[in-house]
Amino acid sequence: MEIEKEEPAPPAPKPVVIEDDDEDEEGSQGEQEKVTEKAKQAPKERPLGLRIPLARVKKIMKQDPDLKMVKEEAVLLVAKATERFIEFLAREAVNSMNADKRKSILYKDLANVVLVHQDTLEFLQDVIPEKVTVKKVKEALAKKKPAAPGRASDAPTATDPAPGVAPSGPAAAPTSPAPEDAAPTTPPAPSAS
Repeated sequence: MEIEKEEPAPPAPKPVVIEDDDEDEEGSQGEQEKVTEKAKQAPKERPLGLRIPLARVKKIMKQDPDLKMVKEEAVLLVAKATERFIEFLAREAVNSMNADKRKSILYKDLANVVLVHQDTLEFLQDVIPEKVTVKKVKEALAKKKPAAPGRASDAPTATDPAPGVAPSGPAAAPTSPAPEDAAPTTPPAPSAS
């Protein structure tokens, strides 16, 4: 009698898992479970197709000491307005970048947007001013100061009146000496009460 040996069944194929070299197998299995749990959950859709976090907008709004409560509708509207403002600013900066035939947005593109749209973006003129180089400042000062360096006293100052204009103000008033018999004025002493 011949005894047949049963061959063991081939092992079941393992699912292919891409692992990082930095992590051990236990860490990657835990991550794989987390990823599958997240994949099972449906992504939450934001109202109005917003991309900025509403919680952060609400937190910023609540920093105003005059506000006691902030309604959800107000947060949504402020978030949507903020998003549209950022889109407008970015779109105009890209237009400025394309006009200069560049591939990256620079500070001067944003400053140009503020300059071009002065009527609507006036509130940003202090935040994003036009960039001025030292060379431009020196040129402007040289144009304003045509006098020779040794004759600075002949140059007009900011307090000097323009030519042909009569002086005005307290500096222009003639000073008269105080009368000798006038009593000197002294401030009243503070009361000790």
